[in-house]
Amino acid sequence: MIVNIFTDGSCKNNGKPNAIAGIGVYWGPDNTNNQSLRLPGEKQTNNRAELYAVIVAMKQLYKLCYDKNTTVTIYSDSKYVIDGINKWVPKWTKKEWLIKANTDLWEICFSLINLFSYPLNWIHVYGHTDNKGNIEADKLAVNATII
Repeated sequence: MIVNIFTDGSCKNNGKPNAIAGIGVYWGPDNTNNQSLRLPGEKQTNNRAELYAVIVAMKQLYKLCYDKNTTVTIYSDSKYVIDGINKWVPKWTKKEWLIKANTDLWEICFSLINLFSYPLNWIHVYGHTDNKGNIEADKLAVNATII
């Protein structure tokens, strides 16, 4: 089985005290797993929203109990997330999480990755282009910031 999931984060007034962030997880048209959620917690930033979207996607994926023959690709327009997972996390864990930004979410992300019996592929896509999955994930993320 092949599973493709698109994730995105959005933050209005990023970096300001009145910031509001949301996440979007897009599994496909009319898929009941599609998510549009407000980022929990006081820290409302775009990077946290991007990372939290991936966490939500992995939690959903884990509950679906796919077998080892499943090929899963998670797409994000966040270089922060994709580089973090593909390049930084293995180094951070060896150095006892010396990173200071969003360590709480990175630790959750890394622990979830380790639960899977099959590999997760992480692909960076360019945001705000003609990528249908990214466009839909972005819509879900933006909608979550509307009060």
